[in-house]
Amino acid sequence: MLLGMIITIGYDIAVSMQVAGGLGQHQATLSESQLIKYQKASYASQVLIPLSLCMAKLVLLQFLRALGRQDVRRNVTDIIILFTIVTYIVLMFPILFQCPLPDTWEVLSPQCFNQTAFWTAFSVIDIISDLSTIGLPMFLLHDIRLKTRQKYTTIATFGTRIL
Repeated sequence: MLLGMIITIGYDIAVSMQVAGGLGQHQATLSESQLIKYQKASYASQVLIPLSLCMAKLVLLQFLRALGRQDVRRNVTDIIILFTIVTYIVLMFPILFQCPLPDTWEVLSPQCFNQTAFWTAFSVIDIISDLSTIGLPMFLLHDIRLKTRQKYTTIATFGTRIL
């Protein structure tokens, strides 16, 4: 959890540096040094946001794994954890190498891949991953002996992530 917080703080710093480099201003009004500063900070934020999302999901999944007492439920949780880790590792490669070497940070270059298409695909994959972490508590709590009201309250609490 601490690692996830550190990564998120790094992301926040990168976004602050983007603002200092001209985020929110017209590109034509920025100096060359501002554009370089913006692009480097943008690259850093693009690398850190998936790591931050992954860490947040892994913390939740580890908590849910501790709730699953039966082997079958733990195995399902382990599969979702593995899927999450592999998915985010695979998604990191296009982000890291989105532009030709040695200036991989030069995100405004026409030689870089289509960022809109990538982040749209990334969002779809992230939503699928989120749905699995939303559905998992329902699966884990299904057979737990609780009063019906308590069970639905607990499931609803975990279900607020869908919002």
